[in-house]
Amino acid sequence: MQLIGPLISGIANAGDGSASVYRRGTSTPATLYSSFEGDAFGSASLDSNDRVILDAYGRAVVYVNEVCDVRVYDSDGALQIEFTCGMAASAVEVRSSSFTGNSYETGASAAQQPTNLQAVLDLWLATQGAIDWGIQAAAAPYFVVTDQAYGALGDGFTDDTAAIEAAIAAAAHDGGIVFFPGGSYRITSPIVVAGNVSLLGAPNASIGIHNTTDGVFEFDAPTRTFMAGLQIYASSGINSATMVTVTGGVRFVIAHCKIGLGAEEGTYLQLDGADVSIHDSVLGSSGGGAAASLVSAITQTGTGRTYVSNTTFYLPETFNPANALVYGNDLYFEGCLFDGVNVSAGTYSVIKFSAAGLRGAVIGCKFDNMSSTATAMTLGAYGSGSRFYEANNAFDSNMVMYSYTASSATTGVQLTTRDKVAKVVTDNTGTIAVPTDQFGVVIVKSTHASPVMTGTLPPYGARGVVLFYHPSGGVGTAQPTTNFFGGTAKATADTGTLVWEYVCAPANSALRMFIAVDGFNCGAPTP
Repeated sequence: MQLIGPLISGIANAGDGSASVYRRGTSTPATLYSSFEGDAFGSASLDSNDRVILDAYGRAVVYVNEVCDVRVYDSDGALQIEFTCGMAASAVEVRSSSFTGNSYETGASAAQQPTNLQAVLDLWLATQGAIDWGIQAAAAPYFVVTDQAYGALGDGFTDDTAAIEAAIAAAAHDGGIVFFPGGSYRITSPIVVAGNVSLLGAPNASIGIHNTTDGVFEFDAPTRTFMAGLQIYASSGINSATMVTVTGGVRFVIAHCKIGLGAEEGTYLQLDGADVSIHDSVLGSSGGGAAASLVSAITQTGTGRTYVSNTTFYLPETFNPANALVYGNDLYFEGCLFDGVNVSAGTYSVIKFSAAGLRGAVIGCKFDNMSSTATAMTLGAYGSGSRFYEANNAFDSNMVMYSYTASSATTGVQLTTRDKVAKVVTDNTGTIAVPTDQFGVVIVKSTHASPVMTGTLPPYGARGVVLFYHPSGGVGTAQPTTNFFGGTAKATADTGTLVWEYVCAPANSALRMFIAVDGFNCGAPTP
């Protein structure tokens, strides 16, 4: 705050006149204050032209907080004087332990002695905010890997490992964001990211590992940090690498990243006890020959949770992994695309839940370009502690949608997409396999005189309908096997169309389906 000195002293010939105060070099009125503490300037002290009213001696008490142009008028409105009120940086005194100035008593140069603001600004420019100056700690700034202090080149040829490590070490001092300008950053060993350090890349920034076994980043117990805008890849011929590892931590976010997209083998994301959110990203291989035999796009161990939304997964060309494209527990997917367009061989699961239990959700996802050897969701032998919800998913017609072994005590598992999709089975043999484990509506067409229908029990809680008919109106008897509808075989002499409506529910410690035949109740649950 600064007092306009000439006005407090009084301007000759300006008695009972006025003064206008504008921001330097503009016609915009400056903000005026009535005290050094910043009290508002009262409107009663302004005339009809919004000028400051001067007393009989041409005086007024006016404070400003910026450099201003001042014009002083007499009582008749004639301009008397015009001046600029301000202060140059060289005239502003600064005392700080960070600078060296001259002692008033001795004149000698020493630390913590007064210097001027111009010297402070010059030091800032010369050091470019170096860490020993201390400015970074105040506002979690960006640490740019290509700055002279770190020296990354991003030319695709130079080894930038040490430069990136130096920028991360600087950011780890008090937590900060390491920024990667556009370029291709080549590294030759994994980079450990510890503490509250986040990584941010320009849209065309990529980081690649160029040896045979190592990954790119290892995040150690991140706490509310993120990796965004980067492409992470491994050079051709890489095998058994884990490109990004996240261990422990409160929350780690991956956003707008591309991980993979080359001919890599190994695992893209290894999550161990970390809570990780992934959104608006792309994970997967673009093919590239037999070398593109991915172990897993995401492997999750420990007690962490993984949330994935609006993300695309590309399956590799040769896919025969030990687990699946995504493997673990506490997996939650929404609005994702799983694309098998590159797959040429292999039997695989897209999402497979570990034996530790079944917890998670798959909602509004699409499984596209899949073969008959692909299973969308392998749920395993889930039990009473399971909590899983699946709904509104779109499956390729060639693939297996669900693989599961359910116990009688199971609760909290809903596969609602299954209840809404239909399948037509045309089979004129004596025994017809009806896929009630995959489809909620199954239409069976047969001209056999007395077909027997077999099938796998649906998941617990599932609802559905089995419709049987002779396309040509032939005669015969249709009968489900004893275990098909939970131990209650039903035969009928009806020669036309038969309908079984069912709800899969537990009874007597065994999963069974309770059905209504031809609209009549055909069994009730036993408590």
